[in-house]
Amino acid sequence: MGLSGREALPVFSEGDRRGSPGGFAAALDADSGGREGAFYLLTARDVEEVLDCYFRACSIQADCRALAHIGAVLSNRGRLPASNERVFPAAMSRYVNAVLMTCGMYDGSGEFALRVGVPAKSGVGGGIMAVVPTRMGIGIFGPALDRKGMPEVPLSEEMRYVNAYLYIVTQRFGERLRVDIDLPGELMGCKVPRLILQPVIENAVEHGITPAGRGRVALRGRRRGLSGGGLPHPGD
Repeated sequence: MGLSGREALPVFSEGDRRGSPGGFAAALDADSGGREGAFYLLTARDVEEVLDCYFRACSIQADCRALAHIGAVLSNRGRLPASNERVFPAAMSRYVNAVLMTCGMYDGSGEFALRVGVPAKSGVGGGIMAVVPTRMGIGIFGPALDRKGMPEVPLSEEMRYVNAYLYIVTQRFGERLRVDIDLPGELMGCKVPRLILQPVIENAVEHGITPAGRGRVALRGRRRGLSGGGLPHPGD
């Protein structure tokens, strides 16, 4: 049995991973920042080799059970929870947990450490793995579920995530970041998919405002032709 509790985890195919042949090369042609990053990587080894390793790591298909099992191994200092068989040195688990605690949740790592207080790692697919040292591993899939297992939450709750993230980035950018939010109070009870806004704003900040050094985030909302507060249905 492996680290995930299985012999091996499947990986998406090359086509699924890369999207199209030469995908990274195409991105370099359109993005000077990416080209600079490529030149930096070239000092170490071939760019495609490095990125292929990264794409493979991002393409591992793990479910909640596998994530929890990996977290349990890190919690158990490198030993499988069922058999106590060692799969990597205890020192490595300390190094990994330290990295997870400091940057595993990206820009939200500091707030997560204060609010939750355990090493954790979020992934682009929506999965989150957490490690409670010497106790347990936790695996969840977050964006589609709220606290009660429902796919939608009130806009007011969604804005808690948005406001927490905006607080962090405004501390980082100061006067170089302008934030304009225009959401009438009547919309706060409307249901929206959980975590539909914060990731969009984060992408705008990281890929638009950060390279420019300054910018503006504007969030506006209006009700249009819906009889109730929730996701539109066909025909609305």
